[in-house]
Amino acid sequence: MKSKLLTDENGLKTFALVFDKDDEVKESLMRFAAENRLHGAEVTAIGAFSEVTLGYFDREKKSYREIPMKEREHRGKRWRADASCARGGRQD
Repeated sequence: MKSKLLTDENGLKTFALVFDKDDEVKESLMRFAAENRLHGAEVTAIGAFSEVTLGYFDREKKSYREIPMKEREHRGKRWRADASCARGGRQD
């Protein structure tokens, strides 16, 4: 994974992250978040996965809900994630 800081204004930073074909996205994102001391993040992505499992915390059930998706189902989705945990997000 490659990264570049695009903007840093009023305490809000925007990074561009570029993943290689065989990168493990979750592990790379979590490592990036830890290295950059990110506690919360909004993630907007373009590209493709052959398959991916997204998830979010269900407050009523007090557990994480996983959403497995195939390649065509997730194009153009936008997720807001809590970078302080390995799973998370709310679909916008």
